[in-house]
Amino acid sequence: MNEKFVYYSIAIILLGVSFFVVYKTLTMDLFSQFDSNSIQSISKIASDKEIDRIKNLPVITINDNKIYVEIADNNESRAQGLSGREYLHEFEGMLFLYEFPNRPGFWMYDMNFDLDMIWINNGVVVDITENVPAPEPGTHPSDLPRYFPSQNVDAILEVNAGFAAKHNIQVGDSVILPEQPKN
Repeated sequence: MNEKFVYYSIAIILLGVSFFVVYKTLTMDLFSQFDSNSIQSISKIASDKEIDRIKNLPVITINDNKIYVEIADNNESRAQGLSGREYLHEFEGMLFLYEFPNRPGFWMYDMNFDLDMIWINNGVVVDITENVPAPEPGTHPSDLPRYFPSQNVDAILEVNAGFAAKHNIQVGDSVILPEQPKN
């Protein structure tokens, strides 16, 4: 009887170890796929409605990273920006476009998450402001810091904080902007 108990104990332990190994393998695969630069990585955590929305967004490319962007190219959309949003997916952002290079000031009014601001001029990254914190709830707008590029820019890409470092985006990198319709 002791012999059967030993065999059953070993079988249960091996079964438990097998389940643990399979679980770890599946979850590690999920996270490694999320790090890949594709719409499939977003689809692991996004609803079908979100996936359809993201697939239809224009794409900006920096260092072979394709980032799906919403375009803010008028005063109203630039003023709204990402204010009030709950989150961005990893390869999603907002691209602010300006007709003429300038040094626009940005603030984090009504933001719910931290950002990286990638400042672009003439298709080149000219400055990066990393890990800009979302304000504490209830912060008065006059108390919010303003963020400016070090030089004139014609585009600003806002992405999740840490994106620039994680994907090795640096000043001097080339940027492929989406085609814009001519008015």
